[in-house]
Amino acid sequence: MSKEEITKEVTDFYGELWTKYLPEIEQQLKFLRQYIGLQNIKGKTILDAGCGTGVAAVCFKLLGAKEVYAIDYSEGALKTARKLAKKHKVKVNFSRDNLLDLKLKKKFDIIHSFGVLHHTADCRKAFDSLIPLLKPKAKFYVALYLKTPLTFLQQSARFVLRKLPRKTWIPISKLIQKVLVKGSKRTKRGFQDEGDMMDWFFVPYRTHHTPKQITNWFKEYNMDSKLIIAKTGRFASTSNFMMLGWK
Repeated sequence: MSKEEITKEVTDFYGELWTKYLPEIEQQLKFLRQYIGLQNIKGKTILDAGCGTGVAAVCFKLLGAKEVYAIDYSEGALKTARKLAKKHKVKVNFSRDNLLDLKLKKKFDIIHSFGVLHHTADCRKAFDSLIPLLKPKAKFYVALYLKTPLTFLQQSARFVLRKLPRKTWIPISKLIQKVLVKGSKRTKRGFQDEGDMMDWFFVPYRTHHTPKQITNWFKEYNMDSKLIIAKTGRFASTSNFMMLGWK
């Protein structure tokens, strides 16, 4: 697929997926307190880059952020995000923007991008596009799919499953959830499990990365970094890892 085709297919996929329900916020609030920390949220200007349903953006505001900006390329996702912000009576500055061709020029204390860049047609370019938006001494939290020796198995399963009739995707996702996820210890962020399974096994495009690779990306900008979460799920091959980079 061309970059334009990847962008369209991914945008359409999430435009449908993220309009099926409003996420709960309790787990996301807990996640942000634990891994970002209130000291990095209260009074800060924050960008949620690839906001999806808006659950992180809304929670940042509820936790005391001064200003929250949230961008996504999917109109469907943004519609859900605005509903969530209205439900919780918070002001978030939502806008449609493309991480590969950013129009946003504002500077931020914190940039947060969880599970997003690896679905763009060029993960490195998306990463690079966010660096100029960091204020001096700002922090950049980024989570990406972890590359492991078993990644090819997950990718093969995704390739096969996506060929099945679309009407079977949700029932299959629920079945996978019951087999692989139920009762497991994993990093929860407020999403329904079948939604996560759709995200893992039916998304049109995804790339996988390593902490060492992202450390080197930060180094190219003279930024320090560290690993915050080694894996978010029971199985590393279906997990994100999260890193923090700072100036």
